[in-house]
Amino acid sequence: MVAITDRAREILFIRHSVEIIENVLAGFGYERFDAPILQPSELFLTRAGDLIADHLLTLDYRNQRLALRPEFTSPAVAAYIRNGADQPVIRWSFSGPVFEDRPSEDSLQTESVGAELLGMPGRFAEAEIIALAGLAAEQLGIAGYEIAIGHVGLTRHLLAQFGLDARAQRLLLNFLNHQTEPVTAELLLNWLEKFVALPTAQQAGEEAEDHQSRVLQALMKTTDADAMAISGRTRDEILERLLRKQQRLVTYERLSEAVNFLANYASLTAPLGEDWLETAALLPAPDERAKALVDEMHQVVSMVTAYGIDHQKLVIKPALARSWDYYSGIVFELRVNGTLFAGGGRYDDFAELLGSPREVPAVGLAFYLNNTILAKELIEAAPPQTLKIQLTPTSDNSAAVLWAQKLRALGLKIAVTETASPDSYLLQGDQLVVNSRAYRLDEIPTLVDALKEKSAS
Repeated sequence: MVAITDRAREILFIRHSVEIIENVLAGFGYERFDAPILQPSELFLTRAGDLIADHLLTLDYRNQRLALRPEFTSPAVAAYIRNGADQPVIRWSFSGPVFEDRPSEDSLQTESVGAELLGMPGRFAEAEIIALAGLAAEQLGIAGYEIAIGHVGLTRHLLAQFGLDARAQRLLLNFLNHQTEPVTAELLLNWLEKFVALPTAQQAGEEAEDHQSRVLQALMKTTDADAMAISGRTRDEILERLLRKQQRLVTYERLSEAVNFLANYASLTAPLGEDWLETAALLPAPDERAKALVDEMHQVVSMVTAYGIDHQKLVIKPALARSWDYYSGIVFELRVNGTLFAGGGRYDDFAELLGSPREVPAVGLAFYLNNTILAKELIEAAPPQTLKIQLTPTSDNSAAVLWAQKLRALGLKIAVTETASPDSYLLQGDQLVVNSRAYRLDEIPTLVDALKEKSAS
């Protein structure tokens, strides 16, 4: 007999995991959503743009650029919009292969499973999605997990106090997305210097003053007629335009303050119930909007525990970074020994990018079952896909059929075989031998308990 390879065991684990996750989702009313494997490529570029363009697997067919789907969210939201964005709340689950060309991965194809909750705003939806991740992990026998919860909207709101332009904000936030080691102000500045030339504090002040002086001197010497001839604008229009540019200039002081703030903010992690915002004294003055967003996070976390998720497995990590250009509110990640197993969050703005006349409340999650580091720790715990009853010369064939049918009626997958294998059980006469004990047909409940104990050991 050919030995089962690690890859084969991993596939068994993934299939078993998908089945369990789908059952958990079905228990919450999620119905299966199917999307064609081939889709117009622009559908996926809308979500992530340059971040995914280099990884799409594409082909040209009848003057149309198509792509193998890299995810399910974009097709799901597009389908929701086509059916009318004012329709009732929709709960969709999905599972199936997705495709990306990433040199660091062993395969172009991975398995994706997850859920989308569309049309429901507020904390109840967010708590449900987060709880589903935890409940699915527990059904899979994963005990040592932790769920970190953050808020993209809160991070953006707090960063706005420094008056940075959109590009500087995006650079700072994207740094959090790519950083794996603890964030420090020095690392942030080094990151920014790759994209912008950062002046010293004295240079920033001198350059700003010199720029303003040169603009005013030039305008003093220019008539409206000259200005119109050169640029098609009056002196006042030129001055207004230049002042707007001047206002967008990022001074060293503001950038330095933002960098130091973000370094401290990114290091914050608090268990359920701690008022980390007041403790860290993050805001220079009371900010009701920030307090409301913090309260929103705490309420979501509290609701998650109502589903039976242990509060000790939940932490608030406000600067949790997933995709700053995609998510708009609460985000979360479920990790096992530091390895990402599931994640998701709220993305209300996404529907408008796909052509919706207004935003659509949306929150979703995905499980990362192809993470082999995690899978190898769990595949041995996954029960076999099929139990095998091995016939012998002394077997009663009619009894073999009865055994198989009764066990199938209990939800077990049974195959009758004449080939010996490590995962098969001998049928001697009309009795099935498991763990050196022979069981009669009327002892099936006891046998099932023995099989469960063997699977758990």
